[in-house]
Amino acid sequence: MFEIFFLIPVLIVAGVWGFILMNVRKNSKEILDDDVLSNDEKLLDDAKSSMRIVRFMGILLILIVAVFAIIAVNSLHPFIHFSVIGFALAAGGFLFAYLGFALGRLLSGSKDNPQDKDRNFAGKALMISFMTSGIIVMIIGIIVCISEPKTQAVKEDFSKAVRDELAKRAAEEEAESPEEIPQEISADEPEILKFVDVFGEEYEVEINPNIPKQDYDNGAFHTEGSGLAYDDAKYTSRFGIDVSKHQGDIDWETVKAQGVDFAFVRIGYRGYGEEGNINLDQKFYQNIEGAQAAGIHVGVYFFSQAINEEEAIEEANFVINALEGYDLQMPVVYDPESILDDVARTDDVSGEQFTKNAVAFCDVIKENGFWPMVYSNMLWEAYELNLTQLPNIPVWYADYEPYPQTPYYFSVWQYTNEGTLEGIDGPVDLNIELLIKQ
Repeated sequence: MFEIFFLIPVLIVAGVWGFILMNVRKNSKEILDDDVLSNDEKLLDDAKSSMRIVRFMGILLILIVAVFAIIAVNSLHPFIHFSVIGFALAAGGFLFAYLGFALGRLLSGSKDNPQDKDRNFAGKALMISFMTSGIIVMIIGIIVCISEPKTQAVKEDFSKAVRDELAKRAAEEEAESPEEIPQEISADEPEILKFVDVFGEEYEVEINPNIPKQDYDNGAFHTEGSGLAYDDAKYTSRFGIDVSKHQGDIDWETVKAQGVDFAFVRIGYRGYGEEGNINLDQKFYQNIEGAQAAGIHVGVYFFSQAINEEEAIEEANFVINALEGYDLQMPVVYDPESILDDVARTDDVSGEQFTKNAVAFCDVIKENGFWPMVYSNMLWEAYELNLTQLPNIPVWYADYEPYPQTPYYFSVWQYTNEGTLEGIDGPVDLNIELLIKQ
């Protein structure tokens, strides 16, 4: 929507200059058509020169308006991906240079008239200063546009391997016949998973055979630099963090220097009180701009307290609007969580409803050209979310045990909430992304 609002002042300026050019053309034409005035060589030369300027500037003016109109249409129905900041700089620089050229030529007097020397000098000085400044700004804008990563291509690069792996695992699970199931695991003897929560409380739950399984080797996890890494014949890894306003002002260059490759930035949250108001994270814009400027790949997450699909869709639309003008290199994450130390509006929401909310949120995100992801932990996978209803949606899995306890496939593991990094005051969540080797 930024481009549409930027088009308004351009149309106003174009209208004013169009009016000026039409008046200059009218006056010049009157001189050329008048038998008496056209006998004055100075007036005749000035009139011819003005007509040439009017034609040239008129064509430029039409081109400028056409370019801005195309950009405005693109904001409603995207067919070109570009940096909004770069576009604004390039367009503003071009417009500034154009105005300088037009003002300079219109203010300049005759070269042969001694009385017009001062006017001529002023016109040239105005033209040179405006055009030089405008061209410099325009070049900076073009460089920003060229260097900015193209959102869709990056998102496709990230998600293709995950989608392929999830589809492959789902097909294998569906094709598996009863004869292929090991003898010790039968319909009468379901496979049982034992796990603990963050408080050390123990649980036992049946493993769902219809959910794609992870095949990571716990022995391949190892410490590398400031975080956890993974490497075996099939997978490699990247190191990342997730942050919100609670981390305060972050020195992203220092964070990047410690090997952080990606970051999930909280974009917003819904309050868990009865009103359930949606809020933008106070540090969102500062964090996404700082992280990307440091060369860190960025995804976002929304802390949800939706009690039905309508509210989940409302949250998704809030995310889409807040991302206007920004590129992402990582997914948009739906983060439904339980409030453990207070009464919350989601206390009575069923697992079935949580799953419907997740599906509704992810559908909106996908429809708007981003790749969705769901945040979960073992408790949520066991008792709340039905992952069979979220096919091909990657999972960001939280588990602070030495190794991930889930048997189910995930692509990012949040392995601690007590990490420390230079450039961030206080504890920060640390993550590892598991990538399929190409």
